[in-house]
Amino acid sequence: EGAVNAILDERKAHGKYQSIYDFVERINLQSCNRKTMESLAMAGAFDGFELYREQLMATTDKGEMVLEVLMRYGNKYQEDKRLQQNSLFGDLGGGAGIDIAKPELPQVPRMSSIERLNIEKSLIGIFLSAHPLDEYEFEVTQLCNITSQELTQLETLRTPDGRRAAAAAENEEEENSKLSTLNSKTTLNSTLSTLHSQTEGLQGLRFGGIVTSAEKLISKNGNPYGRYVIEDYAGSYKLTLFGETYKVCAPMLEPNLYVLITGNFQQKGMGQKWYKPKPFDEAEYEFMVQKVDLLKDAQSTYVTDLTLTIPVENVQPEFIAELTEQCQSHKGNIRLKIQVYDELKKNLITFTSQSYAVQVDSSFFHWLKLQIQEGTFTIKVN
Repeated sequence: EGAVNAILDERKAHGKYQSIYDFVERINLQSCNRKTMESLAMAGAFDGFELYREQLMATTDKGEMVLEVLMRYGNKYQEDKRLQQNSLFGDLGGGAGIDIAKPELPQVPRMSSIERLNIEKSLIGIFLSAHPLDEYEFEVTQLCNITSQELTQLETLRTPDGRRAAAAAENEEEENSKLSTLNSKTTLNSTLSTLHSQTEGLQGLRFGGIVTSAEKLISKNGNPYGRYVIEDYAGSYKLTLFGETYKVCAPMLEPNLYVLITGNFQQKGMGQKWYKPKPFDEAEYEFMVQKVDLLKDAQSTYVTDLTLTIPVENVQPEFIAELTEQCQSHKGNIRLKIQVYDELKKNLITFTSQSYAVQVDSSFFHWLKLQIQEGTFTIKVN
């Protein structure tokens, strides 16, 4: 807290910090000590300056951390400034006469984005500057039909007692607030209805994320099994895998791997020889993993067509040229289809490109999202 107040007070009194040198020249380095400076650097507090985090944590030829050298420079600068101000003519210079060589920042290799973000999260508690999944935003948003948050919500409905408690809570909420339209209530009610009408459960659920935790354990019977935490944009979900599923999927569930998980929320024991379906009021459900893919392979495995549906009035020369440029810059194996529709005449014509097949990386998906937001077209993935 003392360091935070010192940083804020100095900024309020004398304006924004212009560089890392300006920062150490001005800040109270007793309040903002080495440990604080390390945390600020690795959390990204200095990213606004013309440097990157790894430079500050690098080691010089003399075996000193660059951050320590910068802090020693700041202490020397501040001490010389005090001496100058205390001298007979010090006020004439106003600190401008201080001449101390600024330490150079070395050029060092950068960490991977996931390493950098993991450190950031350990210090702040959240991914702040980016999200590890941003590279695979297309796969996560377009190929997945459920989130970790929704899967966690389904867990509350696994047992008969859980389903009764959820239904009672919804009824109580509805009685307490007739005007309430909570999304969670709609989700729970629709889920209960689906499970009630389909004893086989919810099939073909797919969610993608990054593996943040992986434990390899041994059961009391001596059989190996694994516990995993998968994190997506909505939160995190815990998986436990046993038997053959564990043997097949475990190599794909190592920490920091980006994965696409397909599974079913089904009655417990379904698929086993001893399984007999139970009435809804007695049944227990579980999420069973069927398959694990790496997100980097998901497009080639699951995507064949990308369809853009465009109002006829938006098909202008400028747009055609921009779309052509994007396709040329992002060549791949996904077929591009264009649907042009006329709202007034209720006509729809579909074209399949003979010249272009695309790969949807993060930059191409960013462009697609901008066009969707502007109402230029909508997209559909098959």
